[in-house]
Amino acid sequence: MIQPGFIFINKPPGITSYDVIRKLKKHIQARMGHTGTLDPIATGLLIVAVGRATKFIEFFHHLPKEYIATIKLGIETDTLDIEGKETARDPEFRLKREELERVLEKFRGKIMQVPPKFSARRVKGQRAYALARRGEEFELKPKEVELYEYQLLNINEEENEFSILLRVSTGFFVRSFARDVAGELGTYGIIRILVRTAIGPFTVEEARSLEEEVEITPIEEVLSRFLPKLTIDRRFVKIYINGGVVQPEEAEFLDELEGKYAMVYSDGKFLGVGKVMDGRVKSEKLVFVR
Repeated sequence: MIQPGFIFINKPPGITSYDVIRKLKKHIQARMGHTGTLDPIATGLLIVAVGRATKFIEFFHHLPKEYIATIKLGIETDTLDIEGKETARDPEFRLKREELERVLEKFRGKIMQVPPKFSARRVKGQRAYALARRGEEFELKPKEVELYEYQLLNINEEENEFSILLRVSTGFFVRSFARDVAGELGTYGIIRILVRTAIGPFTVEEARSLEEEVEITPIEEVLSRFLPKLTIDRRFVKIYINGGVVQPEEAEFLDELEGKYAMVYSDGKFLGVGKVMDGRVKSEKLVFVR
């Protein structure tokens, strides 16, 4: 029987996130899903859930993500990356450090962002990329995302390029960021290189390539790196696993966890993930099958 858990993959360029799962399924016969899509052009950290671990994917959506992007200005493609079909060019544009630094500050914090048309967003039940490939006209609604912090790594004024490290919220599209920064500079912009370097506390350095031996990290070990722990008395276990709301033993810091998720234990056994509400905890996902 395959152990449920998570696989940390360093995705190569040129394949989709689901292509990674297809390749893994040649070695592991189990249900799988990933915690966040990477574009085909992108490389870097992809976390794949195996078996019952797929139930816990949603808890990764709250984690910040970190990318290093190389953005080329003065050119536009339909996909907003270097692999797309060129749709416009601005031969007169010249990148200037001072102007770029000024514009980047406009994107710090919470912003409204329109996803790329070539994305997995749904439009009337269909994927946006499918509509875009068919040449259909449609609009995507802007969504609030957040740029927590950034670091300008390199500027190549001759090539109209810059590299930047971005720490962002879930739902943030780096391709949209490139387009919007370029728009503020009065030109076009696309992604030339994109690497996801981290998801929450997990980094690409701990990921393996698809050519290496698969290693599945247990659910409990992975979740413990970003979720706090709570304990309930054994008397309340049956109530808890049947959806009841119970009082944890760690009453002194429950205020800090209000509305947040936590790993729940009883007698040292991991039961699953619960949500703290009004000083008590309610089961959200159980680690075992009832």
